[in-house]
Amino acid sequence: MITTFFRTLTGQLAVVAIAVSAVVGWVASIKSKAVTEERARVEQKSNQNAQKATAARRSADKLPPDRLRDRFCRDC
Repeated sequence: MITTFFRTLTGQLAVVAIAVSAVVGWVASIKSKAVTEERARVEQKSNQNAQKATAARRSADKLPPDRLRDRFCRDC
């Protein structure tokens, strides 16, 4: 009974539709995983940059104001 269904046009179309939807779902899953990993990588890099900026700001706050000027600046 089931084998006769798959021999009909409707049965064959159902098998093709299931196969196509499985492939589309698989591709969407791969893309979603890649996007999630990239977002995590960007977030990690931005946190590292923020920590570097905070460390640079703290080290600059410790110096006296005269030391922050460049000796080659023309408008000092």
